Amino acid sequence: MSLASKLSPQAVRSHRVLVVDDEALNLQVFDYNFGEEFNLLFAGNAEDALAILAREHVAVVIADHRMPGRLGLDLLAEISVTRPEVVRVLLTAHADVPLLVDALNRGVLFRYISKPWTADSMRQDMHHALEQHVLQAEHLRLVHLASDQLHPPESVAAALEAELARAREAVRAAASAIQGGDASTASFALSRAAATLDPLLADARRVATRRSPSWLPLDPGHALHAALTSVAARASAAGVEVQLIADAALPRIFGARDAVAETLAALLQNGVDAAALAPAPRWVEASASADGQAVRIRVRDSGSGFEPSAATRTFHSGRGRAGLGLAVVRAITEGHGGELDLSRAPHAEVSVIFPAAPGRG
Repeated sequence: MSLASKLSPQAVRSHRVLVVDDEALNLQVFDYNFGEEFNLLFAGNAEDALAILAREHVAVVIADHRMPGRLGLDLLAEISVTRPEVVRVLLTAHADVPLLVDALNRGVLFRYISKPWTADSMRQDMHHALEQHVLQAEHLRLVHLASDQLHPPESVAAALEAELARAREAVRAAASAIQGGDASTASFALSRAAATLDPLLADARRVATRRSPSWLPLDPGHALHAALTSVAARASAAGVEVQLIADAALPRIFGARDAVAETLAALLQNGVDAAALAPAPRWVEASASADGQAVRIRVRDSGSGFEPSAATRTFHSGRGRAGLGLAVVRAITEGHGGELDLSRAPHAEVSVIFPAAPGRG
């Protein structure tokens, strides 16, 4: 018995199937035959399909090949790159066998279905596609679990620290050559420094974007409040007043709870440390607000700000505190599909912008 046949009706309907066809009658036929059994979404062209994929969690896409504008195979090829977890099925009445076999071999398609199809065969194919989605999701979960066990955070951090030390020495060598007026040596040293930093940045992004089963929808207001609680004692000891401002109803963000919490705590700790060095009144203001289809979390403090060129050193403490570097904050934020926004005037201000979690159901 296949895995798909073991899925309960509730489990089947928990996964969305997007059907893309420019002929409304064909979409109506799908709805009539399978609407009660499957959780169906419909799109009349490739652009509408991509818009749905951008906001919805979809397990399977079934696309007709011959559509005006973008062909179904071209649409599925794009989805294979941008949303590889989505199982892709092509409907075609004009079987170009070499083209389709090549698409199958390259992983663009899970399968293709020749028209005309029967309701029974299509139902079976849809179950098989859902089975494939479930198997892929489980495989990905096990891969991430194994990766987390083989490379726990502390070992990854140690490896990155060692690589960063190498990069620091390369930059120092370049600076020394520049000061000595040796242009050729300086050029070589700078190239070596860049070659050292590039893989370091790639590793940081890879670690920051590694998804594990701990990714889930998060309330940004609650996350910011928890981060504020973690720095309350430090702020009080330094005579720094911390104020939290959050919209009443914020959209959730989707990500790793620990990584988001560590990022927000780093922002607040840095703000408290900067404000502690400033004249009274000393303050830090943290806010969370909706920003279009995103959530902006902003931390301002009464410190004097920082030069953009020194941004990567902003969260590094010479007093022995284990800080989270701004480069890593940026990597974690970008790993969640967001961005880092820096401002210097009139006070130091750092924002992390996380996209709102897509609709899930």
